[in-house]
Amino acid sequence: MSESMENSRPRARTREGRVVSTAMDKTAVVAVKRRVKHSRYHKFV
Repeated sequence: MSESMENSRPRARTREGRVVSTAMDKTAVVAVKRRVKHSRYHKFV
């Protein structure tokens, strides 16, 4: 295979959020709001 086929990975999804906590050394807790339509009840959750 060519090199372009081996290295072609789907791009990671970029999300926006608000930083909730940075109390730990290597971790940041981020709140991400997402509105998804429920499949049965057709309401946004």
